Amino acid sequence: MISSNAEILNLPETANGGSKITFAVDYDIETYTIVVKLGEEVLVADANGEYSFEVTESNEIVVTVSEISSGGAESETVVTWEKVDLANIQSTDKVVIVWTKEDVSWALSSANGSSSAPSAVVVTVDGEQLSGEIAEENIIWNISNNSGNLTIYPDGTTSTWLYCTNTNNGVRVGTNANKVFTIDATSGYLKNTATSRYVGVYTSNPDVRCYTNTTGNTANQTLSFFKCIERLVCKHTNTTEETVDATCTEAGSRTVTCDDCEEVISTEEIPATGHTFIDGECHCGEIEELQCEHTNTTTTITATCTEDGTTTVTCDDCGETISTEVTLATGHEYIDGTCINCGNEKPKEWTKVTDVSTLEVGDQIVIVAKDSNFALSTTQNGNNRGQAAVTKVDNTITFGEDVQVLTLEAGTSSGTFAFNTGEGYLYAASSSKNYLRTETTLSDNSSWKISVAVD
Repeated sequence: MISSNAEILNLPETANGGSKITFAVDYDIETYTIVVKLGEEVLVADANGEYSFEVTESNEIVVTVSEISSGGAESETVVTWEKVDLANIQSTDKVVIVWTKEDVSWALSSANGSSSAPSAVVVTVDGEQLSGEIAEENIIWNISNNSGNLTIYPDGTTSTWLYCTNTNNGVRVGTNANKVFTIDATSGYLKNTATSRYVGVYTSNPDVRCYTNTTGNTANQTLSFFKCIERLVCKHTNTTEETVDATCTEAGSRTVTCDDCEEVISTEEIPATGHTFIDGECHCGEIEELQCEHTNTTTTITATCTEDGTTTVTCDDCGETISTEVTLATGHEYIDGTCINCGNEKPKEWTKVTDVSTLEVGDQIVIVAKDSNFALSTTQNGNNRGQAAVTKVDNTITFGEDVQVLTLEAGTSSGTFAFNTGEGYLYAASSSKNYLRTETTLSDNSSWKISVAVD
């Protein structure tokens, strides 16, 4: 819904939700102050003097027009240079023509243009506007647009214009007939129709030149037009300050609003005050929660001999976890071969036998191949034993449960040993004694003489 004491232009009678509505207000901005509000939001006109908003079920637009001289309101004219489409430029508009490459922008100047390439003046682009005051009048132009055919004049005159000759350094300001330009649909560059040359900034010694391509000295430049917009802006002479007090837990605010145009000039947050307790109670009714001093604590350690865990300190009085930190595995602590923390038996250390005379009945051994990482396995394969992998480190080995551990017993003759597997004795079987099997009764075939392989 729109209510207004002004004439609204271009406003459709109906619109679907989510669609965009654009309209204008038919009043002279030099004589009247125009305020357009969408709910509590003040809308600002664009470079063409139009207002836009998105349609919803609850749109409420209020347009207020008042004479500048009435009601004590004071206004001032504010000038901005805003980026616009070429279609929104009239022949009387003041325009700055800008080329941008990466983070540097240059404006077309008419300085030096009658006898040499026009200067390119560095300007600052801030979003959709030129920042700062445009102090150099020679970078301001008027553009005549005849169905996309452009003639570019220095501001305030039509007796000279921008033109190109058929040389790279051929951009000039004068009266040559090659004065019509278009915006090239492919590159976006300004293109002279008579010479088919593209206009851009020669960045090494910034001036404006024309080339037959856009890939050389003027490559990777973006062309933009910035139009001079003059707006009558309220000076916010008469204001009202509204304060919402902060509470113990919620912030307040201090808002300054213009009485003349209703714009919100500033909003300042007032921090929450926090509670002030007297005898354990705040004036807002909040009861003070006393802080536990954690006098009594319990420490819990979950690390084991082999796995990392945590050390947690908990308050016995309030239950709060005061601290938690990672604790590394403690490792086994063996006494008489057994870990006093977890009961684990200390692993046996298997070392290489280098002297047979050190072997005694009752010793346990494994038989390992000299030049490979395999040992006699627990697996009986018909007439022979399988192999099982071991890990050798210097003169020690480690292995799994598939390696056969043998207990030495006395053989049937002096100087021999029997290899007890726990289920019998290893013996050399068959007539040629080349099988390896297990027998339950000790015999000459299960009595062995041990020798050590020499490195």
